[in-house]
Amino acid sequence: EGLEKGKREAAEESDYTEERWVLGGNNPCDDCKELADMGWVDIGELGQFPGDGETACKTNCECEIEYQ
Repeated sequence: EGLEKGKREAAEESDYTEERWVLGGNNPCDDCKELADMGWVDIGELGQFPGDGETACKTNCECEIEYQ
């Protein structure tokens, strides 16, 4: 989670405006699949970070967020 928060801060400083959830691992949970299905959204719209415990996979999440 800390790494992802750092990535968001760097993205915002680089004037990126969008983020998307990218699935990781071989068996992502349904929550992560739903987040990934959102595609590109405004930064902050996802409302959470991989591994923050808010998805069904909790802190075992292997997903990441990409920015543009």
